[in-house]
Amino acid sequence: MDTSFNGRDLLRTTLRAGNFNSDSPWTGSALLETAFDSDSEVEINRNFYRFPIGDNGFTATVGSVVRQDDMLAVWPSDYPGDTVLDVMTYAGAPSVYNLRLGAGAGLSYEAGNGWSGSLVYVGSEGDDANNGLLTDESADDITGQLAYVGDQFGAALAYTNSDSASGDYEAWGLSAYWTPAASGAWPSISGGVGFEDPETGDDENTWTVGVQWNDVFVNGNSLGLAIGSAESWDEDSDGPLAYEAWYQIAVSDNVTVTPAVFVLEREDDDDVTGAIVKTTFSF
Repeated sequence: MDTSFNGRDLLRTTLRAGNFNSDSPWTGSALLETAFDSDSEVEINRNFYRFPIGDNGFTATVGSVVRQDDMLAVWPSDYPGDTVLDVMTYAGAPSVYNLRLGAGAGLSYEAGNGWSGSLVYVGSEGDDANNGLLTDESADDITGQLAYVGDQFGAALAYTNSDSASGDYEAWGLSAYWTPAASGAWPSISGGVGFEDPETGDDENTWTVGVQWNDVFVNGNSLGLAIGSAESWDEDSDGPLAYEAWYQIAVSDNVTVTPAVFVLEREDDDDVTGAIVKTTFSF
């Protein structure tokens, strides 16, 4: 539910419900991007307000339930249009673009010549008064991003300092994309790398590359392929990889059907191979 008071601001509230665990039905192996579990209860998944500060390119965002990417000036990837595996959704740097959700605030600046900068904060335990925000007990993520967007390409360098339940770390990410001027043989190409320095343990790296063709076989249909690290991996290991391929079919203006296949390697067990058919209704 989107509301604007003056045509330049945005008040967004999102309600979401689901009964699909992110690791079902391939327990602990293949996290699906579309999966969501709230025990079938409707919950507030977003509640934030975005507004310009003057006419100089500054935009502020504040919210009681806001996600990291809601406050960034640029998302540095053209892929995915209809991803399958969750690991493909982080522009190659899941530790940087961790999509943390919670109470937060952000400030972005767009210079008008393609350059932008963002500084955002998310407290993922902000709803717990015992932990609060920016305390020794709280779970805090601070992200800074410098980005440039041209007519057919974009790139971003980002840094995240995370103090959360998953562990304390610093991480850097470099991500970029290129899109063709028109549909044809050339796909859009997106790629990124991430470097994580945890307080305990070895440094870890991640990467993904995704390509997407529009208007494939039929106008409105899309084809996508992606490969990337299935999880963080250290400098001395090739690590497991994930692969996915999907074809989005536009049945109508409001319905798409997306058959997809994927493979996820596992270091200590058999690889996981899966197939799904996802149907999306929009109104």
